[in-house]
Amino acid sequence: MKKTSIPEFKTDRDAAIFFDTHDSTDFISETVKTDISFPQPTHKILISLDEKDWRLLRRKASLSKIPYTHLLEKIIHTQLTT
Repeated sequence: MKKTSIPEFKTDRDAAIFFDTHDSTDFISETVKTDISFPQPTHKILISLDEKDWRLLRRKASLSKIPYTHLLEKIIHTQLTT
C-alpha cells in the first residue's frame, strides 16, 4: 500500500470521511504531541427566589447586558471568596 500524507481538510466532515476510510495509525509519524486542557466541571443547583429578588436579579443582569445566570454566578463567587 502506498504511504500517503494527511491532507489539509476544508471541513471537519472531510476529515471524518478521510479517517473513516484510512487507518490513523498509518500517520503516527506525522503527529505532534499537543497539550490540551478541559474546562473545570460545573455543578448545577436549584434555588428558589422570591418575586422581588427574581425581578431585581433580572433587571441588574439586563443592565449589565449579561445573562442572569452569569450575574448570579458572579455574585455567589464574590460572596464565597471575600
